[in-house]
Amino acid sequence: MKDFEEAVRIAPEEAITHYWIGVFHHHMERYDQAIECYNESIRLDPDRPEPYNNRATSKAFLGDFYPALDDVDHALNIKPVFDEAYFNRAIIRTLQGFDDQAQIDADRAIELGVDRHDVEQELNKLRDWRHEPEIHPG
Repeated sequence: MKDFEEAVRIAPEEAITHYWIGVFHHHMERYDQAIECYNESIRLDPDRPEPYNNRATSKAFLGDFYPALDDVDHALNIKPVFDEAYFNRAIIRTLQGFDDQAQIDADRAIELGVDRHDVEQELNKLRDWRHEPEIHPG
């Protein structure tokens, strides 16, 4: 984390710095902190689709599906052939239970270059997770 803090100290107005710190927070499952970093990256460079796309994923992991879809749609407005955005929208729609819509986005992601095996594996994992019975302490 010290390296990230140093990067912000050296280049506080570089959107890419905040973006990569957001990626780090997301992978550490610190979704609120990731969103803050993506917000700053977007503020500094609102024409890059990647921060919107990644912010969508962090929002989805917090259960904020509709704002997440808005972010993915914004990323796709900026870059209509953004394969990862279609993949992320497929993930969000799968989490929502909209499997038919998710499949349309998954097919588009594959068409644009995302590995078919990766897409199918991720969506199947999410469908299985969605259908698991909740475990309640007894």
